[in-house]
Amino acid sequence: MQFKINLATRTYVNRKNLNIAMAAALVILLFLLLIQARLVIHNVGEINHLSSEQTALETRSKKRGVVFSESDYAKLQADIKFANSIINRKTFDWIGLLNRLESVVPQGITLSSVAPDTKERTLKLSGMSLNFGRIRQFMENLEESNFFSEVYLEKQDESKTPDDRKVISFSIACKFAS
Repeated sequence: MQFKINLATRTYVNRKNLNIAMAAALVILLFLLLIQARLVIHNVGEINHLSSEQTALETRSKKRGVVFSESDYAKLQADIKFANSIINRKTFDWIGLLNRLESVVPQGITLSSVAPDTKERTLKLSGMSLNFGRIRQFMENLEESNFFSEVYLEKQDESKTPDDRKVISFSIACKFAS
């Protein structure tokens, strides 16, 4: 049996291993410092490049002065108005309107045109019928419904079909609720 006795009065530090660990840590820290320095240099170059582009764009925009002429601006406004009208027409609830019309149109009435005006909340209906009684019934159904109001017969014309049958074409204007 062998005893190991340390007769040293202080704690012994293995300086060789400590120096190797410190050197390895220093190498790793120097490597990380180089990476960070490279990143900072790249970012400074990017900032300088972007600021020079910004100043170039600012001077170019100042030199131009008026970008649009009055006619170009008016045309752009007209295009915007047209696009907004298309958007308003697209957002209209056609399914709801057609469902409500289906519930009030009596047998024997053929609708050929349904034209809503979403701003005025009006609706123009055109169609044909074999007799005036059916048109009257259609108008009464529109008035009795909660969705349509102020129903007016704008015009009616009597004509003949190619097979010599009498047909009444009509146009009705009314207001509709949301």
